[in-house]
Formats: sequence, C-alpha cells, structure tokens
Amino acid sequence: ITVPLKIYMGNNSDELPDFTNNVVSDINLGITVGHNTERYLFRPGRAPELRNHHFIFVFLTANRLQLNALNTDNDPDINDDDFLALSLGLGYQFGFRRFGISLMFGQDLPSSSLGDKWVFRNQPWFGLGIGYQLF
Repeated sequence: ITVPLKIYMGNNSDELPDFTNNVVSDINLGITVGHNTERYLFRPGRAPELRNHHFIFVFLTANRLQLNALNTDNDPDINDDDFLALSLGLGYQFGFRRFGISLMFGQDLPSSSLGDKWVFRNQPWFGLGIGYQLF
C-alpha cells in the first residue's frame, strides 16, 4: 500500500500562475515493472532478515480525476465532473524492512474530451509516495 502525492510542475492555465493548486493526492490502479535489489542480514541459527531494498521502476496507472473551478480556469460548465487519465512515468523506491519511500516522475494523459479543460493535462509531475508492504 502506497500513499501518493503529486506535485505538477506547471499548468496550461491563462489565469493561474504556475504552482497554484498543483498538489494532488489520489488513488490509482496500475502496473509497475522494474528491478529490485534486496539486502539481507544473516545471523547463525536465525532466518535471514530483510534490511533494505532498492527498486527502480516504470509504471502505467489509471487515475480517476475530478474537474472543479480550481483546475479548469473557473469554467462555468464544470460541475465536479470525473474523468479517467493514464499516468506514465519512472520511479525509485528505497525500502527499510516493510516501509518504503518512493520518488516518481510522470505525466497524466487524459483519456476523454473532459480532460481538455483540465489545466494540468500533459504536464509533468513529481511524486512522493510512502508505503508499507503487507505481504
């Protein structure tokens, strides 16, 4: 389980300055592929103990995003509509035992015409995730 936080690097707005309303936390579902390196502690007579890991990955996720007055240049036709966006990106995770901290860089690509009104469409973002391994 990871709690993600995205910070958009810019926007397509005529009214909002950059770095305004650009922090988002959402839930997504996706695929992650990468390379994991684990370091274990070995002690005589005990089971090996995972100490830390490094994971470099690429991802493709689906996000449900919501349009509102703050992220559409106050478009009067928007009534908190939802739309689907795909996120593509790269990431790195450092883990200590069951906890992990992830740094990610990606871009959200709206999949419908509603996304054309979203001021962060096709803008790069930096992400931070804090996670816990359940299994």
